[in-house]
Amino acid sequence: MKHDFFEEVNHVSEIADDLMTFFIESRQEAIFYHDFVAKVIPRKIFLKDSFLSDMYKKYPFNAALLIMEPGTIYNWHKDGRRKATINMVVNATESICIFMDPSEEQAMVNHITELRYQAGSYYLFNTEHRHLVVNQDVKPRFLFSVEFHDKEDGSIVDYNDLEIENELFELSKVKGCR
Repeated sequence: MKHDFFEEVNHVSEIADDLMTFFIESRQEAIFYHDFVAKVIPRKIFLKDSFLSDMYKKYPFNAALLIMEPGTIYNWHKDGRRKATINMVVNATESICIFMDPSEEQAMVNHITELRYQAGSYYLFNTEHRHLVVNQDVKPRFLFSVEFHDKEDGSIVDYNDLEIENELFELSKVKGCR
């Protein structure tokens, strides 16, 4: 379903298990990334996924696995320089992401749109809109997230770029298209 805030990609992750294995077995030091504990995911892992590989050819990116502790909230924010991302919750958790109506200022009462991630599903995510995340679970939430490199002309990849690429990806799965 298309929103101004997010769009689910019609593709089941081919690397979710690899991501968890990497996180557990890797000797790579965790880093702090925007108040999350994270591990950078090697390109050789995420390029095994056909959707990510196709997207990477058009818009190269770095990827990380972000860990959100149980019973925590990542409060209202917009992602600074990043205008769009691809996200996937790797493990099934009771967590929600809520977007605020962009025509409203933050107040005691606001209109919202909710995203309930399905583990193993990718979402194109518009980070220019105010949003928050709540991990209501008793276990950590593992989120695969990408950060795009600047485009060749120096501009930043935005949500509209990703929507177009997703439509092309869907068309490429139709017999005879490519």
